[in-house]
Amino acid sequence: MSYVALMGVSEHRSVGRALSSNLKRVVASRYLWIVPVAGIAPMVAETITGQFMVYYLETGLHSGTATAGTVSSLFLFLGFIGGLVGGACSSRGPGGRWAHS
Repeated sequence: MSYVALMGVSEHRSVGRALSSNLKRVVASRYLWIVPVAGIAPMVAETITGQFMVYYLETGLHSGTATAGTVSSLFLFLGFIGGLVGGACSSRGPGGRWAHS
């Protein structure tokens, strides 16, 4: 790195302080933590339900293996479709990608 010194130009180094205070403000924001938790909760629920639904349908409700697998895969497929629809709806809302079209 090379540095150029100019006559009569003062050098300011307050960028680091502003960056750290902005970073603290962002990390302390309540909304920053609500969004990831709200995003992780459905994924955890979908994973648990997808893993144990087949077991429950076979042992608890005494359904066949094919029926249990079909119901479980249908549940996961509908969750995938719901994610796509939810993403499209949130993109079209206020401040979304298509809000100004």
